[in-house]
Formats: sequence, structure tokens, C-alpha cells
Amino acid sequence: MEKRVNIDITILKFLYARYKQFIIPGVVILVCFVLLITFIIPQLKALFELSTNAKKDSNRIIVLKNNLNFLSSLSDSALDSQLQIVSTALPTNKDFIGVINAISYAASFTGVSVSEFQLQIGDLSQAPTDTSKFSSLSLKLSVNGNTNDVNKFIEALYTTFPLSEVTSINIGDTSSTVEINFYYKPLPPVNYNDSTPINPIPSSRLKRINDLYNFNYNFSSSSESVSNSSNGLVNPL
Repeated sequence: MEKRVNIDITILKFLYARYKQFIIPGVVILVCFVLLITFIIPQLKALFELSTNAKKDSNRIIVLKNNLNFLSSLSDSALDSQLQIVSTALPTNKDFIGVINAISYAASFTGVSVSEFQLQIGDLSQAPTDTSKFSSLSLKLSVNGNTNDVNKFIEALYTTFPLSEVTSINIGDTSSTVEINFYYKPLPPVNYNDSTPINPIPSSRLKRINDLYNFNYNFSSSSESVSNSSNGLVNPL
């Protein structure tokens, strides 16, 4: 059976008289606890987030200021020159004209004749999906001349743009078959973040660009011999 507890007015008065000195402090404590949970803690959390965001914004402003100072110190002409050299040495797409002109220069510079082109171009409209790897155009051609002539042709080809690599040589009595890969590399998607510091080009990469500039100089200085060659192709630079 359920027990029923009856609390009459007398008991309530007795409890109130005995514990009335604790009622007001207890109510105050309860109200303070409710205020702490409902208002103070969220405000402290919001204040902490504001402080964190303020630090992030301050760091971002410092980065932007440093980036602006760094970019202002650069030479536009030097950047344009470096970009032109790098993009010519390693095109962003299949540079068919550059490949033909490179072969024309190497042939006219070394005095050999080239015939029987086999160039695998592929789909010009389809860009490579993996921009982290180097792509190449494969080419097979016949170089008329002796072994020394072929070696000179390959050496000249190595100092032309676009950059290339000879993968196979089949030496014959009067002509040789040479297989060459001409490299290109599409630019990756630009994911610019204004909170990221812009760092100068490392000295090792600047040295590579200077090496390419020397190639470009040799190529440009011989452009007249290329433009006057029998096949009529012009220097792409």
C-alpha cells in the first residue's frame, strides 16, 4: 500500500521558522547559478572566441603587410623575364611549334639534316588531369650524318627550349634514328590564401633559372641561323 504524507500548515510554519535564514541565500545562490549557466558562461565563451579571432586577424594583417612589402621590393621586369624563360623552357601545354623550332635550330646550328618526323601529339584539347607530373611529347626522327654530327645535334638540342630528353639512339652508317621526349607541365589550380606568407624564390631555384637564361641567350644569339635555314622555321623565343 502506498504511504501518504500529509504536510499541514503547522509543519510548514515550523520548517519556515527553523530554516528561514537559509531561504534567501539559497534563492540567491540558485539565481546566480542559473545566470552563470545561461548568460555568463556563453559570454565568456564568446569573449574567448573574439580574442582568438582578434589574434588571427592581427597575424593576418602582419602577413599581408609583409607580403605587400616583399612584392613592392620585386622588379616587374625581372619577374616577367623569369616567367617568360620558365614558361618557354617548360610550356604549360603541347608546344608543337616550339618542338619544331627547337629541332630546326639544332639541325641548322650543327649542319645536319633531319627527316622522317614521327610526332605523337595526341588530343590537343584535353589537358592532363595530374598537374603534379611532367608530361611529354614523343618524337622520332632521322638525323643524317656521322656519329659526331649526331652527338653535336643532341648537345645543341639540350640547350634549346622546350626542354627535352633523348631516350633512344640507333646509330647507322649515314643516318641515325633518335627518339626524343619534349616536356611540358600544366599549371596547378591556384589556391591563394592571403594568410600565407609569400616567400622568395630559393637560391637553388634561382640558379636553375639563371642556367635556363644561359640556354635562352645561346638560343637567341643563334636565331638568325634558324630563321635562314632551308625549312623556314623561326625561333619561338
